[in-house]
Amino acid sequence: MHAHLDHDQCIETVVLKGPVKRVREFAEEVIAERGVRHGSLNLVVVALGPAHTHGGASHSHRHLIPRN
Repeated sequence: MHAHLDHDQCIETVVLKGPVKRVREFAEEVIAERGVRHGSLNLVVVALGPAHTHGGASHSHRHLIPRN
């Protein structure tokens, strides 16, 4: 997501899913970019829920469940 804070500043938000190592590497690269004033990485640990289908769907899927 990209939003302008004023004429000179903006905020970027990226939501990623994948291996923690790759997500950390991506965050470190973005934070190291010239012009980036502040940066942080927020991780949400998830568990893989049980497989299920919805109303006659031909495929099953799983949801990610946030963990404490």
